[in-house]
Amino acid sequence: MTKRKKGQFWPTDEHGIILNVGDEKDITPPWDAAVRDIIAACEQHIPNDIHSIYITGSVVRGAAVPKLSDINAFAVLEEAVDPELVMQDWVEKSAKAIARSYPEVNGVTIELWPYGSLLAAPEEFSINAFIIKTHSVCLWGANLAPELPDFTLSPAIANEDILLFYEDDFVEALDDIEMRPSKANVRFWCRIICKQIIHTAFALIMLDEGKFTRDLPLAAECFLRHQPQHKVDIEQALKWADRPSGDVFAVHDYLEHIADWLMPACEAWLDRYNPERCYPYGAEDCSDEEDGAFDEI
Repeated sequence: MTKRKKGQFWPTDEHGIILNVGDEKDITPPWDAAVRDIIAACEQHIPNDIHSIYITGSVVRGAAVPKLSDINAFAVLEEAVDPELVMQDWVEKSAKAIARSYPEVNGVTIELWPYGSLLAAPEEFSINAFIIKTHSVCLWGANLAPELPDFTLSPAIANEDILLFYEDDFVEALDDIEMRPSKANVRFWCRIICKQIIHTAFALIMLDEGKFTRDLPLAAECFLRHQPQHKVDIEQALKWADRPSGDVFAVHDYLEHIADWLMPACEAWLDRYNPERCYPYGAEDCSDEEDGAFDEI
């Protein structure tokens, strides 16, 4: 049975700055051909609106596993382009078509990011800037990474997973499988939310670990060192993240059980580090407006 690689902690320099672990040389077959198709799709549909195109996630870290790993791509739009006016009806169709063309690829995500989403006020955390700076590779256009701030381990990074899971992700998943209990839709949400459960669990103990990772097996292992009483639940999340269940009753019961301990843990963390529930972290007005970001990176 194919398994994920254990993964890695992101390296830091002598000042604690988190380094970029992405490398174009790690985009190898079968991923490289699909990546070329993603870039071609962007060039075909919105060539004059794009500033740069990036690939992120396990594919650029040499950690991708055939039939388990996705390809996550995003195009940053030109600074003068109004994102509301950019044609987007091609994005989902192209992503699905590319995924169908490469059976070893578990899925393709393409996002369009406004240029302004990278340039938050100095006190605010930009998840998009963090993704570019620490685990992405620019394959088209001018790389924006050198212009973005450096990042050290902070509550702002953990807040991305904890606050969004607590306020949005969990409820959205539960509501949608109740409204649309088809096996395909349940599997879709089961995979997404189980990944997010592990990311959120790791975020809760990330500052205690003093390290950062996005790799699911390593994140789960770290969390269980701190809270071994949740071993069965986390192992179930790992299993379903790769081979999701389509059983609406099993998934629903599991999520309700997870909520009994994970939601109070998120609330306690937020009470300590983000009592106003600000998003983005550091924002004075605590806006609910979200930047684009991937479920798995």
